[in-house]
Amino acid sequence: MTVYERHLEPRVLEALGDTPVVTLQGSRQTGKSTLAAKVGEQLGARIYTMDDAATRGAAQADPTGFIQALGGGPVVLDEVQRTPEVILPIKASIDRDRRPGRFLLTGSADLLRMPGAQDSLAGRAETLTLNPLSQGELTGRHDDLVSALWARLTSLTDLTDFTTAVTRADLVHRACAGGLPEATARTDRRRSSWFEDYAERLVRRDAQDLGQTPPARLRAALDLVAANQAGELVMAHIARHVGIAETTARSYVDRLRSLFLIQSIAAWSRSPTSRQIKKPKALVTDSGLAAHLADLTEEELLSPLGVNQFGPLLEGFVAAELLRQQTWSASRFRLSHYRESGGQEVDLLITGPGGAVVGIEVKATVTVTAHHFAGLRRCAERIGDDFKAGIVMYAGDQAWSFGAGLLALPVSALWELQA
Repeated sequence: MTVYERHLEPRVLEALGDTPVVTLQGSRQTGKSTLAAKVGEQLGARIYTMDDAATRGAAQADPTGFIQALGGGPVVLDEVQRTPEVILPIKASIDRDRRPGRFLLTGSADLLRMPGAQDSLAGRAETLTLNPLSQGELTGRHDDLVSALWARLTSLTDLTDFTTAVTRADLVHRACAGGLPEATARTDRRRSSWFEDYAERLVRRDAQDLGQTPPARLRAALDLVAANQAGELVMAHIARHVGIAETTARSYVDRLRSLFLIQSIAAWSRSPTSRQIKKPKALVTDSGLAAHLADLTEEELLSPLGVNQFGPLLEGFVAAELLRQQTWSASRFRLSHYRESGGQEVDLLITGPGGAVVGIEVKATVTVTAHHFAGLRRCAERIGDDFKAGIVMYAGDQAWSFGAGLLALPVSALWELQA
C-alpha cells in the first residue's frame, strides 16, 4: 500500500516537544498506527499495541505495574481505548515525571468518553485528530485553502486566472473514493464491499466499547446521517425513523461522533450561546463511506439526473476537506453554516481572527450564474463589514468574478490553490 506523507506529523512532533502525553485520535483505518510508528521511530520509542491480546491482557491485569514497567519513555501505546484502565496510572506516572514526549497514545474512540477512563489528563496531554486522507495528501500537495484565501482577500480578482484540469467526473470519483487509505486503493465494487464490512464492524464491535447499543439501530442512525449528508441534524427525525426516543437518538449521535464516524458543523451566530441552541449540520466524516451508505454510485452520479444527488455529497466533501485542513492550517479558523428563519442559507462560513468571515456556497453544476450568489449576498447584508468575500465552489474548471468580493472558484482549489 502507498505510504502517504501526513500533514499532521509536524504538529505531533511539535506537541511531543513540550507536552508529556500526546493523544492521536481518529476513526479506524485513518493511518494512526502508521503515523504513530513513524513518529515513534524518529524518537526511538518502544511501541505496544493494545490490539495484541498478550499486551492487552497484561495491561488489564495490572495497569499500574504495566505503566511502571515502561520506565521514563518515550513509549507509543496504540489503540489505547481497548485498555482505559491505564489512563489513571499514566496520570500518576506523569505527575512524578513531567518530561515532555513520554507517551504517544492512539485511539479509535474519544478517550474522554470511554467507560473506565477515570481521568482526562487535563493539563498533561494534548489531543490531535487524524482524519482520513485529504486530497492534498493524496496528491502530494500541502493543502491550506483558508491561508491562500486570507492572503488574497483584498485582491480576489487576481484569482480569476485560476484554472484546473479536474473535471466533474474526477470530483465524483474523488468523493466516492473518500480518504480512507484501504478504500482509495480499490475499484468501485471492491471498495463498496470494504465500506460495508467497515461500517458493520464499527457498529457491532467498536461501538460496544463505549457501552451496549443495538447495532442495527446504531447503523440505521448512521445511514440517516449519510442520506442527509451535510444537512441539518434533526434529532426528532432520527428518533422517528429509527424508532427510538429523542434522548436516545442524541446518545446514538454522540456515539457516532465518539467513533469519529460523523462530524458536526455549528450554526453561525455572533453569540456563542445562540450557536449552541441552533441546529448544527452533520456529515459522515469520509465522503466515500457516505456515498456507500447512501447507496450512491459513480455511474449514477454522472447520469443526467445525478447532479441533484451529487450536490449534498459534494457539499459534505468540501466541508470534510476544510475540517481536515483545519488541523494543520497556518491560519486559525472556525467553520460554521448560516441559516435564517426565512430559509435563506449559506453552506459554509469560515470565520478567522478578528471575526472576518468568508462565505462558501457549494454547487455540483459545471456552470455558475448570478442566482447562485443570492444567499451569499443576503449573508453579507446581515453580517456587515465582517463579511469579506463570498465564494461559490463549483464543478467547473475556471474561476470567475461576479462583482466586488464575489468569486466562482472550482472545487479543486481546495487542494490546488497555494498560499
